[in-house]
Amino acid sequence: METEEPKKLAKPDGSGDSAFSVRLLPGHADVFVGYSTTEGQISCINPQHGTEFFRALSYCFVHDYQTSPLDQIYTKVTNMVAEKPNMMGMKQVAHIPQRSSTLTANLFFTSDPQIRVSI
Repeated sequence: METEEPKKLAKPDGSGDSAFSVRLLPGHADVFVGYSTTEGQISCINPQHGTEFFRALSYCFVHDYQTSPLDQIYTKVTNMVAEKPNMMGMKQVAHIPQRSSTLTANLFFTSDPQIRVSI
């Protein structure tokens, strides 16, 4: 089994200025994967509106991406999807999104073109 090289990650060192300290993380750190439903379940698709998951995800990113970290956004998506049952044939069903995360810090998005992240 091949192991990945550790990544260098710059994080604020807490000194109150713009100084950064560097720490090593495993190569598989800082990965976030969001699923529309839990394993073994299916996500219903409305032919006119798409899935409730994607609608909630889109809404939350548009409204919260600059003020909330990704984990908090995904929690809001999960709540929105869980509260909105879908019709599957003649039966009403609800599903719950799932996530897998190895994030080591809050992840925020920005529209500022001056901000660049490099590892």
